[in-house]
Amino acid sequence: MSNFTTISSLTLAAVGAISLALGFMLWMGSHRVGEPRLRWVAAGFWVMFVKSVFIILTIHSLGLRHEAVQTADALFDLAALVLVASPFIMRSRV
Repeated sequence: MSNFTTISSLTLAAVGAISLALGFMLWMGSHRVGEPRLRWVAAGFWVMFVKSVFIILTIHSLGLRHEAVQTADALFDLAALVLVASPFIMRSRV
């Protein structure tokens, strides 16, 4: 295992942990303030957590081709962006 692999894994682990924590805090905050649209943002952070775990597994054991990993990475990013932006796109309830 190279230094790049170790540094990438540690960085991805930090991103995953922070994403998981932010998702949990947003989910709990949505219950406290009564704003269910915050749950979409929480889901976006959970997608980032899953993406981090997937990439770490890919680096260490799955052995997928680079193109497949890049495609999955881009799809995870797209899903996270849509989920985080969705409360701003949704109409406000009157």
